[in-house]
Amino acid sequence: MNKLFFIFISILLSTSVNAQYKYADYIDAAKKGDSEAQHKIGVCYALGLGIDKDYSQSLFWYHKSADQGYGPALNSLGYCYKNGTGVDRDMNQAAIWFKKSAEKGYSGGQKNLGYCYFYGAGVAKDLALAIKWWEKAAEQNDADAQNELAFLYKDGKGVSQNPQKAFELWEKSANQGNVYAQNSLGHCYDNGFGVAQNPKEAFIWWKKAADQGFTDAIVSVAYCYAKGNGVEEDLSTAAFYWFQAAEKGDASSQYYLAICYKEGIGFKKDLGQAKEWMQKSADQGYEKAKDALEDLEK
Repeated sequence: MNKLFFIFISILLSTSVNAQYKYADYIDAAKKGDSEAQHKIGVCYALGLGIDKDYSQSLFWYHKSADQGYGPALNSLGYCYKNGTGVDRDMNQAAIWFKKSAEKGYSGGQKNLGYCYFYGAGVAKDLALAIKWWEKAAEQNDADAQNELAFLYKDGKGVSQNPQKAFELWEKSANQGNVYAQNSLGHCYDNGFGVAQNPKEAFIWWKKAADQGFTDAIVSVAYCYAKGNGVEEDLSTAAFYWFQAAEKGDASSQYYLAICYKEGIGFKKDLGQAKEWMQKSADQGYEKAKDALEDLEK
């Protein structure tokens, strides 16, 4: 499971906002009491869309909308307290607002309340309640909730272990662009977990995650090109992906990139670069790099 503290990425993601949101488009409706418009005005103030950023005004409009029971606004107030945006950070208050949003049937609030119960943030830890709220969000096709439930079904944590169910949930999430699910789906196809083994499908899903910059998937794509696993063998392309992962700090990729520079695979031979990347890998405790570094320095 993604161990980052919540997937509460930002208010931007929580409200499905894009650059087309503009203050002028919603202010009239907001002043007339339209709860959706009021929430969007709050977002405009929070992100500076068509108006200068002003967190106090953002909170004002979130509250106006939330007072009418609008689920996304209740959820956004949860984010404000979770992140300390315009208010003092207070996870107890964040959980209260997420719960209000969840009880209104808003999938974002349900997902976030699930995280609260899973991590014990603002509420007592309760895996059963985390699962309950994630299931409600997943039923509304929330990709993050589907991804988290998939991990639970994979590990048999709080639910009976069910590889097929895990695969199905990851597939739904991955098809919505969830990078964690895309990466996991690649592993499912690679290992035959919950689905028939299929190296080509594994490569396809790892490539999707790699294209979003997900380090583990970049490493897997490099491996596929290096071994001809699900794709035609191409060491030069493998080197390209090792370079990407190495720059992100992956020790094994730093090692293989050093080998590429040493042997002139995908790059011009450069012993200086080879030593530099081998040292970076060795500094992270990668045993192969420690041994290879001694040979490079002879």
